[in-house]
Amino acid sequence: MVRGLVPLRGCDDVYFLVRDKIAWNMDGSVDAKPRFGGSWIRFWEMKIGKNARRCSFVKCKAWAEDGGHVWIAGGNGAYIAPICKRCNCCENETRVQGSGSQLKHGTEVVLVAYTQGMRSADRRIAPRESEGEDGYERECRSCGVDISNRPPNFTQCYTCWRGGRRGRGRRWKAVN
Repeated sequence: MVRGLVPLRGCDDVYFLVRDKIAWNMDGSVDAKPRFGGSWIRFWEMKIGKNARRCSFVKCKAWAEDGGHVWIAGGNGAYIAPICKRCNCCENETRVQGSGSQLKHGTEVVLVAYTQGMRSADRRIAPRESEGEDGYERECRSCGVDISNRPPNFTQCYTCWRGGRRGRGRRWKAVN
């Protein structure tokens, strides 16, 4: 259970934010499709039973035109929230992991499937203040590929992690 996120009675996939929560746009959601076709904003409206109004991100007053895939800090999956086009744009650096962006309290979100595309997508992470223009570079401990765009606690690229070793690295060998 995510703190500050309460399930709505009678709905196993609809939740209500009882306080502002750190959240960011999901990367790799292009392969996700609403169960009944159509757009994600229509899917959200159908599940919630209301029309979308304003963007769900704190300090954004624009009209919600998209149903955006968001990750809520402390969460366990992808949620659909009504957000504006600007906040849903992949080039908007104020809506990436580590940017401090938050969803407004009172927002209703719908839990949706966490797809393969979301699992394997490169992550856009806000640069830290201490990082220079060049940023920092981290390498996969198994193959040496740049993983600077992955979450800070990751030590391998997705390909190596998924490649049957489950994070054991190149030195792991199966015992027969």
